[in-house]
Amino acid sequence: KSSKGLKDLLSEKNQRERDRQTDRQTERDRERQRETERDRERQRDEGIGKHA
Repeated sequence: KSSKGLKDLLSEKNQRERDRQTDRQTERDRERQRETERDRERQRDEGIGKHA
C-alpha cells in the first residue's frame, strides 16, 4: 500500500497541471517573440527598400 496520502497525490497532480500551464505560457511567449522579430525585420527591409 502506498504511503502517499490523497492530499499528496492531489498536490502532485496540481503541480503537473501548473507545469503544463507554464509550458503553454512559455510557448506563447516564444511565439510572440518570433512575431516581434519578424515584424522588426520586415520594417527594416521596407526601410531599406525606401532608401534604395
